[in-house]
Amino acid sequence: MLIGESLDRSDPWPTRLALAQTFRSLVPVLPGTAVEPLFTFLIKDQALGDRIPEVRKGMLAAGVAAIDHLGADHLPTLIAIFEGQLGQASSSTETGDQIQEAVVILFGRLARHLAADDPRIPAVVNRLVDALRTPSESVQIAVSECLSPLVQMMSDERVGELVDKLLNDTLHGERYGTRRGAAYGIAGVVRGVGILAFKKYRIIPRLQEATEDKKSAEARQGAMFTFETFAFTLQRLFEPYITYVLPLLLTCFGDGSGDVREATQEAARVFMANLSGYGLKLILPSLLEGLDEKQWRTKKGSIELLGMMAYCSPKQLSLSLPIVIPRLTGVLTDSHAQVRAAANRSLKMFGEVISNPEIQSLVPVLLKAMVDPSKTPNALTSLLKTSFMHYIDQSSLALVVPIVDRGLRERSAETKKKAVQIVGNLASLTDSKDFVPYLSQLLPQVHIVLVDPVPEARATAAKALGTLVSRLGEIHFPDLVPNLLRVLKSDNSASTSGVDRQGAAQGLSEVLSGLGMERMEALLPDVISNAQSPRATVREGFMSLLVYLPATFGSRFERHLSKIVVPILSGLSDVEEYVREAAMRAGRMIINNYSGRAIDLLLPELERGMFDTTWRIRVSLQRLIPIALLTNYSAIIDHSCGRAYVQSFRYFWQDLRL
Repeated sequence: MLIGESLDRSDPWPTRLALAQTFRSLVPVLPGTAVEPLFTFLIKDQALGDRIPEVRKGMLAAGVAAIDHLGADHLPTLIAIFEGQLGQASSSTETGDQIQEAVVILFGRLARHLAADDPRIPAVVNRLVDALRTPSESVQIAVSECLSPLVQMMSDERVGELVDKLLNDTLHGERYGTRRGAAYGIAGVVRGVGILAFKKYRIIPRLQEATEDKKSAEARQGAMFTFETFAFTLQRLFEPYITYVLPLLLTCFGDGSGDVREATQEAARVFMANLSGYGLKLILPSLLEGLDEKQWRTKKGSIELLGMMAYCSPKQLSLSLPIVIPRLTGVLTDSHAQVRAAANRSLKMFGEVISNPEIQSLVPVLLKAMVDPSKTPNALTSLLKTSFMHYIDQSSLALVVPIVDRGLRERSAETKKKAVQIVGNLASLTDSKDFVPYLSQLLPQVHIVLVDPVPEARATAAKALGTLVSRLGEIHFPDLVPNLLRVLKSDNSASTSGVDRQGAAQGLSEVLSGLGMERMEALLPDVISNAQSPRATVREGFMSLLVYLPATFGSRFERHLSKIVVPILSGLSDVEEYVREAAMRAGRMIINNYSGRAIDLLLPELERGMFDTTWRIRVSLQRLIPIALLTNYSAIIDHSCGRAYVQSFRYFWQDLRL
C-alpha cells in the first residue's frame, strides 16, 4: 500500500549517514552486549545494503571500527554471525550482493584477530573460498583481498592444497561464476604469499597446459580468467611474466570457442590498462613482428592485441599511438579477409575509448594524421576550428598530444604556430592533473618555437607560455622564469642569438602577465638595471623586454612608465646599433600605447631629449617625435603646455635640417 504523503518526500539519507557516523563514534564506549545487536542491524536489517553509496560506506566503516575495537573479545559470536550469512543461498538482488560483499570484508577484518596458530584459520579460509562461488564480481574481489593476509598465516602445505583446489575449480568448474571466482581466489593467494608462488606451485606452467588443452574450452577460458585476475590484482608485479603469457594470449585470440576469445580479449584489456612504460617496450616489438608473420592467425592475434592498447593508461597510450596506428593501417590491405577485419576493429577501438564528443567527431581526421605526417596541418586546423563544449578527457588527450607534438617539430612556421596555439588552449580545455604529465614532452618544443625566426610564431609561443602559467600555476614551471632571464643575459654565441633574446623577452613578458602584477613589479628593478648593463647583448635583451612589457600589461603598466623612460632614452645613444634599434622599438611602443594617457610624463622627457648633448639621442628623437605628433596631435595641443611643446618640436626640427 502506498502512502500518499510519502510520494513527493525526498529520501532522508543524510539522517541515515549521520546514524552511521554516530555508531562509529560510539564504538570506543560500546558495551559488549551491544555487539550482536549492532551487526544484526547492519546485516539482517540490510543497513549494509542501503541504496545510497555514502550510507553503505558509513555503515561499513562503523562495522570495521567495531571489529577493530571489540572483535578480539567476541570472536566466536562474530564468526558465527558472518558464517551464517555467507552460508545462505546467494541473493540475485543488488542489495543482497552489497551485503555479501560487506560481510566478506568484515569477516576478513575479523580474521586479523586470529593468532597464526589458531585452528580456526583453515575454517575461515574455507568459508571465504566457498563465498567465491557467489556470482557477483564485487564479492569475489572482496574475498580475494581478504585471502591475502590469511594465507600468510598458513603452512606451505596448506597453501599448496588451496592453490590446487582453486586451480581445479578455475579450469574444470561447472559454472561460469565458479571458475571466475576461483581465478580471483588464486590471485589473492599469490598476492598474499608473493610472486614466488608462481614458481613454488608451478602456476604458470599449469595454466599453459590448460591453454593447450584442445578438448576443454572451459580449461582454456579458466586460464584466461586467471591471467586477467593476476593482471588486475598484482598489476605491475605481474609484468615480468608477460613474456610468458603473451604467446598464450596470441594463440587464444584465434580460439574456435567464442567464450575463450571473449575471455582473452578481457584479459588483454586488463593487461594493457595496467602496463607500465617498461612493459610496453617489452611487448611492443614482439607484437609488431607478429604483423609480418605469414601465418594469418598469428598476424590476426597480434593485431587484436595491438588494438587492446586502446585501454592502456593515457600516458602509455600517447607513447604507443604514433607507432601502432601506422602499422595497423598498413595491414588494412592484407590479402586475408579476417586480418583486414581485425585491423579495422582494432583501429575503431582507439576511437571507442574517446569520450569527448568533439574529439570523437575528429577521430578519423586525427587517425589519418597519425598514419600520414603530411596530414598533420589539416588535423591541427580541424582542432583549432572546433568549438569545445566539454573538457578533453585523458584518452582524448592521449590521441591529440602526439599530433600536436609532431606539429611543433614541423619545419613550417604556420604549422608550428597552430600547434603551439593548441598547446595553450589545452591548458583551458583539460583538467590540470591530466595535462601536466605531458608538459615534459611539449614544453621543450614550445621553447624551440619561441626562438623561431618568424615573429608570428614567436608571438604565438609566448602567448601559449603565458596561458600555461596562468592556468596551471608557476609550481609546474619552476625553472621557466630563471631560464628566460638566463637567455636575456647571454652573449652572442653558437647557441644564443639576437632572435633567441627577442623570443625570450616576448615569452617572459607573457609569463609575467600570467603570474600577475606583483611578480612583474618585483622583477622590474632587475630589468631596468640590466637594460643599462656594461654588456651590450644584455642591454639588448632587457631593452627588448621593455618593448613587450608595456604592450602586454597595457594600462596596468602606466604607473611604471616613469621608471623605464630614462633607460630607453639612454639606449637611444648606445654605441651598439642593435641596442639603439631595441630602444627605438621600445620608444615607439610607449608612444603608440601611452602618449594619449601619459602626456604629462612623455612630453617633458621628449623635450629634454631634443636638447641632449648626445647627438644620437637627438637623431633618434627625429624619428620618434613625428610619430608622437601624428598619433596624438590633438591630445598634445589640448595639453596646458602643448602649444609650447609643439613650438619646441618645430625649432628642433629646423635645427636638425640646418
